[in-house]
Amino acid sequence: MNWLMKSFKRWIRNYFHFNQRETNGFIFLLLVLALVAVLPYLWKTTNATYDPGPDRQILDSLAAQLKTSPYQPYGPKKQIASAKPIPAELLHPFDPNKLNQKQWEQLGLPAFVAKRLLTYRDKAHGFTYKEQIQRVYGFPPELYAQLEPYINLPVTNNSRSYANTESKNEPSYSKYPENTKPRYTRKSNFLAPFDINAADTIQLKKLRGIGSKLAARIIKFRDKLGGFENLEQLREVYGLPPEMVDSLRKYSFVDKSFQANKVNVNAATLAQLQQHPYLGYKLARHIVAYRTQHGPFSSLDDLRNIKTLDEATYQKIKPYLAL
Repeated sequence: MNWLMKSFKRWIRNYFHFNQRETNGFIFLLLVLALVAVLPYLWKTTNATYDPGPDRQILDSLAAQLKTSPYQPYGPKKQIASAKPIPAELLHPFDPNKLNQKQWEQLGLPAFVAKRLLTYRDKAHGFTYKEQIQRVYGFPPELYAQLEPYINLPVTNNSRSYANTESKNEPSYSKYPENTKPRYTRKSNFLAPFDINAADTIQLKKLRGIGSKLAARIIKFRDKLGGFENLEQLREVYGLPPEMVDSLRKYSFVDKSFQANKVNVNAATLAQLQQHPYLGYKLARHIVAYRTQHGPFSSLDDLRNIKTLDEATYQKIKPYLAL
């Protein structure tokens, strides 16, 4: 029995590259899992019979309360001010951008809605089409139906044509003075393509949305990686948003003559190997353990013999390793 246990431990160490302490812990974990799997069969429990009667009575009571509830199922209706018929002598064509609050009230609009309409007009720099008036919260639909034929504005903004971009920004509201805000010359968005493996933080910060922290994080990841083999690796930078990745792919490139900084798997220490983003401590330790047990690697394909190194990781790390 003792010989069988020693053989089992030796097989575990050779297969998983564990040391003595890790092997004992692994065997202990197997015993605990076996005990957990068998425990339900050893521990007999009696399940109480479920009586649905009390729960059914509670549900029936709640259903009866809902049927008699005075509240609407979809919340209270939207409060809209009522409108009275407008006298015929007040109905004539008018410019809604020139009426004050008192004149709107004479047309039948409640004071609070008239004040809200003027606030909306100020923020929009004047009405440009009829539908804007209808959008004011609380404006009575009946009143709008009476006033709509007399409003001197297009029905929608689709009928409005612009000669150029500047005319679109000019206010058509005659009551307000011309826009006196200072105009600034917009910086040119042109950015020459750059080599992502040669760029510094100053170059990266020229892209909109990339500040000092993101730029430094990109450079740090690139140095630990050994350089970017392709731009898709930018997605692996921690905290870099997808839109920033798209911007970098648009304005940067990987030079055809690029050669990654490689790590010698036969000479590198555990500390040096674990610093690589694609390895980490666990995989680096297994590489060192395999190298110690079997001698130096004769080719990079020998890394496939390490059970914890899957094929996808091997293909990613291969360009950064050397013998």
